[in-house]
Amino acid sequence: TYELGFGGFQRFSSFHGVGVSPDGKIYAAGVSGDGVEQFRVLVARVTEAGALDTSFGTGGAFINAPVDQGNVYHDEYANDLSVEANDSVVVGGNIIERLTASGQFDSSFAPNTPALQVEALQRLANGHLAALGYRTTGETREPAAMQVQLQNGAGDPSFGEGGLVILPLHPGQYSHMDASSVVALANGDLLVSGSGSYAITGNDDGHIFLWLAWLTSAGSLDSRFGEGGIRFLEGRYGSALLEPRSGGLVLLGTTATAGEEGSQTTAWGLTANGEPDPSFGVGGVTRIPLAAGYNSSSLSAATVDAHGDVLVTGEQGNTSHQHIVPPERPALVRLEPDGQLDRGFGEAGIALGPSDSSFSSL
Repeated sequence: TYELGFGGFQRFSSFHGVGVSPDGKIYAAGVSGDGVEQFRVLVARVTEAGALDTSFGTGGAFINAPVDQGNVYHDEYANDLSVEANDSVVVGGNIIERLTASGQFDSSFAPNTPALQVEALQRLANGHLAALGYRTTGETREPAAMQVQLQNGAGDPSFGEGGLVILPLHPGQYSHMDASSVVALANGDLLVSGSGSYAITGNDDGHIFLWLAWLTSAGSLDSRFGEGGIRFLEGRYGSALLEPRSGGLVLLGTTATAGEEGSQTTAWGLTANGEPDPSFGVGGVTRIPLAAGYNSSSLSAATVDAHGDVLVTGEQGNTSHQHIVPPERPALVRLEPDGQLDRGFGEAGIALGPSDSSFSSL
């Protein structure tokens, strides 16, 4: 644990993304506050032993200066980070900025006002950086967006419009979409995933969905995929995560528990070209089981290990109205490449962490 922040005794901090450099340095990014009214970007570096690395920033952490616009301070925060080969680090949230290896603001990086609200950063195979999130265009229309940046932070002129692609919204009077994950395909095209919600009319209760979009290497939708280049997966929600696996891909999200007020983390197997893979799990789907006493789960992160197994983490809890319910606990599960739960992992396939704690990254 680290006591970080600024201001007086009410200072606080939280980490939203982590990363590791090639030589083992550990980075975390998020937000710090003074407990009153200001929020700033926080980036910390720790050693392999878990101690703050005092050669980075000030005492192991960087907290950016507040933006003063006529005595009005605008909050800034980071949702994710990308560690570069030279130990510099790019962070993204409602800003995008780069720090040097010593934890100083890098003014040579392009202007740090992003064209989108950044939810995730992913390094592409060509070395460029993809920022994923959504574009705020109004209270009822928020399309998913993706921006590809060159090493200096400028938008990639060969992708979309100056590096930016805005995806078409799901039809509806209200519609919001959020891009959260991208995988580069063998031919240089990109498969992007995310989640969203929409309402047909103002009186509609609203609908939730996951989505997949196929972008060419130039950033245009491939109309041969789905409907005009995008496929909507109705009734599924959560942090849509897309991971490569042997012979294809896996899309992770959340589905409602049948007949109950609960939810389950779910994995859908896809072929290498983004089509449903019936050989994965049962008919192309694996619903990750809930531990005894729990009826709901949420998805935080996923990755694929050296064996091709898919590691998935999130939280499990109980949303029932019983007088006594067990506390939320983080859960880690491992899926084999064919989508089957590895029941030799943890207890019957589920490794639960301590009560009232959470895992946010893998």
